[in-house]
Amino acid sequence: MRREEGVSPVIAEILMIAITVVLVTSLYLFVVGGYLSTPYNVDQLHGYLTFQSTKSNKTTLYFSISLSSPQSTYMENVKITIDKSGKLLHLNYLNNFIWSNKTSNGKWHYEAKLIDNDDDGKFSNGDTLIVYVVDDNPSDNITPPPFQSGDKVLFSINGYNGVSSGGVINF
Repeated sequence: MRREEGVSPVIAEILMIAITVVLVTSLYLFVVGGYLSTPYNVDQLHGYLTFQSTKSNKTTLYFSISLSSPQSTYMENVKITIDKSGKLLHLNYLNNFIWSNKTSNGKWHYEAKLIDNDDDGKFSNGDTLIVYVVDDNPSDNITPPPFQSGDKVLFSINGYNGVSSGGVINF
């Protein structure tokens, strides 16, 4: 009778653990190193808003736009979000460089207007974004809530992963 020999179960277990550690470490390094792309090969958004405190007040905010990926995009691709103490308010593009969250029964709403500093007709690096509160019924004597330090304004772009950074209001 022929004698068959194999690897001891203890050595086999050690080899399986070592291989698993190497695979997990390799995968981690690929992700952290940026060698793996975002889902479905979507590009990552690289942009931020810089709060201009000297021009801003409690109802009107000014931001400088810094955008490197993409360098510019059409207005309808951009979504503006206001984070007021954890409550997210989404503004959708209307037309004429204006985004809004106006509803038919609101007492006030928020709008954002782009100042197209480079006259390219697009949301692009170097442009200015103005975010403000609109009182829908001034005769009711209800004052819209002002912006406060710590509130944020962010943007996202269709076709790109992520949201902008910055945009923190600091009075």
